[in-house]
Amino acid sequence: MNSFVHSRYMIVVAAILVAALSFLYWWFGSPPFPPCESGIVAGWSGQWIYDREANLYAGVGTVMLIGLLIAIISRKYNLIRNNTKLPGALFGCMMLATPSLLDNLYPGLILCLVVLIALWFMIDSFAKPESQRNVFAAFLLLSAGTAIDYGFALFLPVFWLGLAQMRIMNLRSVLASLMGLLTPWIIFLGLGIVEIDDLRLPQFWGQNNIFNYSGFTAMLATAAFTVFLGLSAWMQGFIKIISYNTQARAQISIVTVVMLMTIVASAVDFAHVSVFIPLLNCTVALFVGHLFGVIYTQGRSWMAVIGIILIYLGLYAWRLILCFL
Repeated sequence: MNSFVHSRYMIVVAAILVAALSFLYWWFGSPPFPPCESGIVAGWSGQWIYDREANLYAGVGTVMLIGLLIAIISRKYNLIRNNTKLPGALFGCMMLATPSLLDNLYPGLILCLVVLIALWFMIDSFAKPESQRNVFAAFLLLSAGTAIDYGFALFLPVFWLGLAQMRIMNLRSVLASLMGLLTPWIIFLGLGIVEIDDLRLPQFWGQNNIFNYSGFTAMLATAAFTVFLGLSAWMQGFIKIISYNTQARAQISIVTVVMLMTIVASAVDFAHVSVFIPLLNCTVALFVGHLFGVIYTQGRSWMAVIGIILIYLGLYAWRLILCFL
């Protein structure tokens, strides 16, 4: 059973669960669009797809794409030091605990996808002198993302720190990052896609925030449990991580900083937590995968994995029950 939870079949099972249970909640719950109107460009943060069915497909498809990317990055760069598919499968199960964030394509899923791709660029750049293209692409994606949500901007310092962690902190890399920051806005403003009058300061505490959200209590419980799980998995794996070689430590350390920034952002601006939950799930899934893929691999460790998944399925059931109350 231990081998099963780390195999590709676990991803297949998780994908079936995500597809079936997300549709079930969509059918009975009529999930509201998550509160997120904090982009720099007015009108770009709200709902993009107004057809309910198309929004469902787009949201679920993006979640599955993120889960697949997690599995690819973990395998390609041996990020977890074990050929396990658990993080990708676990991410999908974790997203089920907040089904309204799964059944809609919204800025939080885009933030998770963009940061994951940016991490891919940075991890691939370790100790490579000619890595300016990757740096440029990572910062371009983050800068463009600020148009739909200010949360993207919070990770710019993380990736500047990542230049040092990846041993590519030099003048050319810094200039590439600055060019990446400017390029989207040169395109947006230069081509008339965005006018100066469309720009605004982010709305940190608008009326349409999480406190007015129907599933606030369930989302609070989910976020709290995920933070506890992530920090516990990271601390239990810390001794093992520092025993790795320089490249492995650097690659895991940038994921660590992303997770910590996500936790801090969620706590400081909890009104905006719905945007950070997918990325929180993504990073925590990686550390839980490391915990059970490298440290606790013997005996009945699979029971702990199944137990974690059942907790998230229980949170999903809570949200579904609330639909009938």
